[in-house]
Amino acid sequence: MSHIECGNCSAKELFSGQVGFGSESAFALHIPDYQRPYCWGPVQLSALLADLDQHFSRQTQHSYYLGSIILHRCTKTQQLNIIDGQQRLTSLALLFPEQHWPNLKYRSPTSHKNIAAAHKFLCAHKGRHEQDLTERLLEEINFTWVITHSEDDAYQFFETQNTGGVRLNGVDIIKAHHLRALGKKQDEYAERWENMDKHRDADSDKGNLSFVVDRLLRGRYWSNLHPNKIPPYRDARRVKQEIIREFSELTQKHTAEDVAYCLSTNPSSCATKEDKHYSLRQPLNDGVNTINYLDYFCALWVELFHSDKPSNPRFYEFYHWLKTVKGTLYLRRLYESALLLYVAQFPDSRTDEPKLYQAALWLFRVIYSLRATNPVAVRENSVPSFLETNPVLD
Repeated sequence: MSHIECGNCSAKELFSGQVGFGSESAFALHIPDYQRPYCWGPVQLSALLADLDQHFSRQTQHSYYLGSIILHRCTKTQQLNIIDGQQRLTSLALLFPEQHWPNLKYRSPTSHKNIAAAHKFLCAHKGRHEQDLTERLLEEINFTWVITHSEDDAYQFFETQNTGGVRLNGVDIIKAHHLRALGKKQDEYAERWENMDKHRDADSDKGNLSFVVDRLLRGRYWSNLHPNKIPPYRDARRVKQEIIREFSELTQKHTAEDVAYCLSTNPSSCATKEDKHYSLRQPLNDGVNTINYLDYFCALWVELFHSDKPSNPRFYEFYHWLKTVKGTLYLRRLYESALLLYVAQFPDSRTDEPKLYQAALWLFRVIYSLRATNPVAVRENSVPSFLETNPVLD
């Protein structure tokens, strides 16, 4: 393990880059492309302002502690890469006059949008703190930092810290894992990752990638040959751990290999260099392979369930009626996993309207039979029990 240091510093020292390893020269703060976008909204910003208000009202001699951050010190680029702490540092920078801002650059359109909204919110709500948001406060705000020369060591701290809590979701962790593996290709694939998550679910406002990863996990775990248990939906921490395990810890380290497993019965629809078809349960490699796999299923998810111009209107109408049926939420997750698995295994069904519609109806008949014996609602634990005797996904 390389040289690692821990310590404390003020926000002013951190923004100047003069922390760690003797602070012999200033290192500019930098946000790596594999980091998630800036996403703080009114809830988090209001909490920050409330904490500041409480700090000022006490008139204490103690510093205002804003938590720990993890940094990778890159001598080659003279940068301090922010591995963990971007949300707090960006929000803090927005609170101060322009001359105090660190020179942070954001590539993600999502970051641009959320930063503009956060700036507008803070301008409207920070009036009572206006006199206190000075350089003095920058000196009073305190951080604990962990800095390393090795990006791998910094990332190990990052992953360990977030696996045990709920600060980052599983999708954020696997994004960082696979973009890190790409080296010079990070910019290209970071943009592709952002494009995967453009569609927002109307009911939850989550990006489609979170739903896709959840359904892929179910499809991969609920196998009769090698079954794995998925923690209860409300146990977010354990669900996140399983997502990280399946889509980053167990992926193979062959970063140059982008393998797609075609299981279609139609030879003409099998994978080619230009048109690859990924199998839902296929093994995955780090970097390009896993990102392309997720991109493939995100496109399939939108095509099947959220397209503005559905290629199969009869199925699309049936599916959206199905979403209105009460007491079937857990069955719908299984149903969506089954449809993704089916279309991935038979890619020609994407353009064969009668074939997809017929398959959708048969899957509905089998999966929703469990609802017929449960007059009120189907419980979550009923679904894996049902699959033990009705191997729908096999």
